Amino acid sequence: MSEAGANTYNIDLSEITAICSDTLLPIRLIPLPVIPTNPQVIEIAKFAVKEGNERVGTDLEFVNVFIGIKWNVFLATFYVIGIKLKSSTDGKIRLRDAKVVEAVTGHKKLLSWE
Repeated sequence: MSEAGANTYNIDLSEITAICSDTLLPIRLIPLPVIPTNPQVIEIAKFAVKEGNERVGTDLEFVNVFIGIKWNVFLATFYVIGIKLKSSTDGKIRLRDAKVVEAVTGHKKLLSWE
C-alpha cells in the first residue's frame, strides 16, 4: 500500500459500475474514509484475513486496520482496507491490502488480497 494516501489505490471502478449497471439508480462513486477502530470495519478486515489465509495458505493474525476507504453503492459497500498482520510462524509484521464487497444482506466476498 502506498504511503501517499487513498488516491493511489489501484481501483478498477469498471467492476463496481458493471455490477450496478442493471439498476436505474444513479451511481455515485465517492470514496469515503473508514474509521479504523469501527467494529464493522474490523469485522470486514478479520473476514479478509480469514479468507486471504485460506486462499494463499498463510497463517497471518489480525493486528489492526491502519487505513481504508469505502464506496457505498446501491445494495453494497466496497471496501479497500490496509491491514496490519503478524505472522504466527516468524512473528514478523506484514501489511496487506484487502478489497471486500459487503451486500446489504451481510454477505461478504473477498475480491483481492495483496
